Amino acid sequence: MRPRARPIRRVPAQLGSAVLLALVAACRCGEPPTGAAPVPPPVERADAALPPGDRPPLPPVVALHVEVVQAEAALVRWTESGQAAELETANRHLQAALQHDAGYTHAQLLARVTAEARGDTAAASRLRERVHPQRRHVEARWFDQGLPALAPYLRAHVHGECRGDVILAQAPAACALAAGSVPADYAAFEQAAWVSHGESRFETWNPRLSGYTHEELFAALGLERGQAVADVGAGEGWLSLPLAAWLGEDGWVVATDRDPVLLEFLSWGARWHHLDTVDTLPWVAGTAGLPPGEFDVVLVCELFKTLTTNARATDTAHLEQEIYPFLRNLRAALRPEGRFIFLERRTPPEDPDGVSPETIRRHAEAVGFRFEREIKDFRPAMAAYRMTVVPDAPEPPPR
Repeated sequence: MRPRARPIRRVPAQLGSAVLLALVAACRCGEPPTGAAPVPPPVERADAALPPGDRPPLPPVVALHVEVVQAEAALVRWTESGQAAELETANRHLQAALQHDAGYTHAQLLARVTAEARGDTAAASRLRERVHPQRRHVEARWFDQGLPALAPYLRAHVHGECRGDVILAQAPAACALAAGSVPADYAAFEQAAWVSHGESRFETWNPRLSGYTHEELFAALGLERGQAVADVGAGEGWLSLPLAAWLGEDGWVVATDRDPVLLEFLSWGARWHHLDTVDTLPWVAGTAGLPPGEFDVVLVCELFKTLTTNARATDTAHLEQEIYPFLRNLRAALRPEGRFIFLERRTPPEDPDGVSPETIRRHAEAVGFRFEREIKDFRPAMAAYRMTVVPDAPEPPPR
């Protein structure tokens, strides 16, 4: 890598109380909820009136969710009643969930705290050893505090899952759980402990189910140790955290996200893992809020689908007011010869409700990026594009 000065460690006036990130893994796949919503009336299903034995089998991932939700409800009831039968009910559902997916971290963590509550220290120890090191801070934040402290998060999650008609139909007793107050950091709990449940969410869009390391991913993206990288839309830090460790002491990661709750958790996890080369940057409306000329790479993973669609990307006002300012900020944040890398689902351009990589590329080129190459090391459903800055590029022409 070309010689360069070590980047600043704080972005003046913008980072505020910037703190450090932690090792975790995987791409943010959607906007997390900021609180529990009222449970709507059940949606009528064609098979809802059938006896349980006559209903079609649930897909494994749905069956897994049903088991976990029923376990969570039983654990909440145990904190209220102290009845040992509730612990046994929770344990039964969690064992069934792990039969569906033995690597499901959320179920593993719940099974561990359940085993501790049941006095089964041997099982609790075995389950603790199965948690990936990159997930330890998730365990420490919520699951090491005991079931009474965890119960409000489980209650909020049950109510969130019960908004779906399948859970309502399959787990009515769980969905009858009384509502309660939603913890202030619930969005981080749901994203880190539930949505990003695996040790590495990037396994959902790389070509192999297992064995694909972060080192291989970063090499495929063309990253180099010691670089300064902005992770825009970092979520709870699924990618920026292992990236910070891989870049090394001379590297720098600035993570930015629209949800301050996720950034707070990201910073908390960084302190827990003793990382000191990552800062968090509050989101600035209309742009990503990145400082100019600071980065070798700007990385955006599955964020554009929350900013625009193929249909909206034909609207001149939308482009001029929202998309072009955002892309210009990314371009201005890069050093000469810097790279803009985005990963997005391979949505067809004709899909009006999604955003295709081709749409993103076209508008990135309009503000001064040049397409360099598509990175092929990912599942067919995902696209990874690497673009470079065009020096002195003109402004987009009027539409």
